Amino acid sequence: MRVGRMRMLLFLFTGIACFKVSANAGLVWEQTIYEAKAKEGAKEERASYRFENKENYPITIKKVQPSCGCTTVELEKKEYKPGEQGTLVAVFTFGNRKGLQEKSILVETDDKAHPQSTLLLRVELPDVIKSISNS
Repeated sequence: MRVGRMRMLLFLFTGIACFKVSANAGLVWEQTIYEAKAKEGAKEERASYRFENKENYPITIKKVQPSCGCTTVELEKKEYKPGEQGTLVAVFTFGNRKGLQEKSILVETDDKAHPQSTLLLRVELPDVIKSISNS
């Protein structure tokens, strides 16, 4: 029984160690999925995606491509030194859309080991409520 527990602990430790190594490479995002419910009367949703350069060399963001013209992206700068943090802000304009909206943002860098990241923006837009009169 003890051998089984030791194997399980070794397996878990190995899995955690492997995750940490792979997670600490390239631009590491605090979150890659932003979810929100639109506030009544709002016309847009602003999503912030914080990241850090975990490599020991500078990384340049070459391209940021939202999946739709209804989403724009704001980025402070393009090059991030080792250990430097940044924030990418996506602004989704609702227009006449309703229901669950999912937009993706592709981030391309010059990091050969981790050249792309995909961010997801999910916003639940309420349907327009129609008043019903009892006449």
